Amino acid sequence: MRVYLPTLRSFLPSRVRPALAVLLLSGLAGAGGGVPAPVPAPKPADVTFDEEPSSDATVTVHAGGLLRVHVSEPHIDDLRRWFAMSSGEAGLQLTGRDAQSEGDHGYFSTIFDVTYTYRVASTASGTAALLFAYITPPMLHDDSLQMSPPSLHWLTVKIVK
Repeated sequence: MRVYLPTLRSFLPSRVRPALAVLLLSGLAGAGGGVPAPVPAPKPADVTFDEEPSSDATVTVHAGGLLRVHVSEPHIDDLRRWFAMSSGEAGLQLTGRDAQSEGDHGYFSTIFDVTYTYRVASTASGTAALLFAYITPPMLHDDSLQMSPPSLHWLTVKIVK
């Protein structure tokens, strides 16, 4: 003697079964402990300075974001070097100075792209000023100051929420 137990197939019409399967599977997937997507970090703000003195630059960064200042140092053509004169103004923290050669050999290996990276530690909106100097290091002879006069560059940083 055989005993037949009722199955889901015998109770539900054929049109309802696929919809029920989708609902069942999506409910199981949702119960799997899904983690919400992380909030993306704000895109870093980039500024580039030339050797020539120019008008003051302004950049806007978000609170908690990054600011990268790019400068170029030609080590053979010019004795001057870039220096960040103000490193912790109004919630901006200098986190690093990175110098990369533009090439592996030849003339471009003597030109360096220098990047100063600042972290915006301030959570409030405001304005900060950074000073960058393109000067001859003090250990060199004074005659080099006449060949390569110093130049100062101000960068106004507007911090927004």
